Amino acid sequence: MRFKIETIKTIKIADKTYESTLTVSDEKFYFNSGQYIWVENPFGKKAFSIASSSANQSEIKIIYRYENGDFKDYLVREKTNYLYVSRGKGFLRFPNISFRNTTYIVGGVGIAPIISFIETAKDKKLKTNFNLININTSKEKQFYLDKLGNYENLLIDYSKDKAISFAIKDKSANFVVLGNQFFVDIVNNYLINSGISSSQISFEENYPSVYELDLLSQSESVFKLAVEQSVTHTIITDVNGLILYANKAAENMTGYPFEEMKGQTPRLWGGLMEQEVYTNMWKTIKIDKKPFIGELTNVKKDGTTYQVKASISPIMNRDGVLIGYVASEDDTTKEKEVEVEARRLNELTIDRESKMVNLKAEIERLKQNG
Repeated sequence: MRFKIETIKTIKIADKTYESTLTVSDEKFYFNSGQYIWVENPFGKKAFSIASSSANQSEIKIIYRYENGDFKDYLVREKTNYLYVSRGKGFLRFPNISFRNTTYIVGGVGIAPIISFIETAKDKKLKTNFNLININTSKEKQFYLDKLGNYENLLIDYSKDKAISFAIKDKSANFVVLGNQFFVDIVNNYLINSGISSSQISFEENYPSVYELDLLSQSESVFKLAVEQSVTHTIITDVNGLILYANKAAENMTGYPFEEMKGQTPRLWGGLMEQEVYTNMWKTIKIDKKPFIGELTNVKKDGTTYQVKASISPIMNRDGVLIGYVASEDDTTKEKEVEVEARRLNELTIDRESKMVNLKAEIERLKQNG
């Protein structure tokens, strides 16, 4: 479901960094602190983490690095015609008192959900306790110092090595890394090389890169031709879940052309299930390295929801290293509708038979009394 933006205000908050405030009056719109939204305008659709308090559901702040490009030009120029957002998505949790042994390491605009946490805690008078390391390459690119200034468990530094060395003094701590792909890769490697277990490190959107998939380099390979011509929705992603390839059937089912899918994750048309479904899915394919099969509810580009039976399998190289995933989906919407109708008719039949039995019993009773 998407919601029309009524007003937009954009300000520059640092070198090449902007903050846009979007307002939505629809009472069906909602988000939780730490979530992201999809923003849609005439030039595409992109995900942005929310950088504002969940105490005010009608106002959403997003931050982004700005380089010349039609999509962000549209935001910077404060245009509202044909500007829509989704409800809040994602499962980054508000860090309550039990997060005292958790350190968030963030770079650049990855600070957005942290600002949402801090602002929400202030507005709702909630208690929170986590360590924060905010890394930027220069003072000119630093922003939100006024919002971060009163947060006591904060280290701001411009040296990744110095900041992360400080963070890993407690090697039993848990770490959440937020930032762009380059930042996530560097921080993850530093933590792993410093003796931190991968089980202690978590991420929200970007995950550490392992290998670049090169399965589609031969344009006329039998594999590629088979997948292209399959009537089954099929996509191939890297280890971060970023889409590298999608066949025509996937385009037809989701309504998104491959050009819009590429570089996105399948949450472009997903994200409607409960958190436990996705947690189990990622554990199965990434940790256990086994196929996941399940029933999911998705949403097409035009907003239509549909049911699928999804199958996601990990792709391993010859050394047993996970290098990506292949996923297929079969639309089961009509089957589900038939099942629902069959149940309805069965219930009607049972109800009718029950009434007939009762009616016969009543006739017999009247005969005996008559």
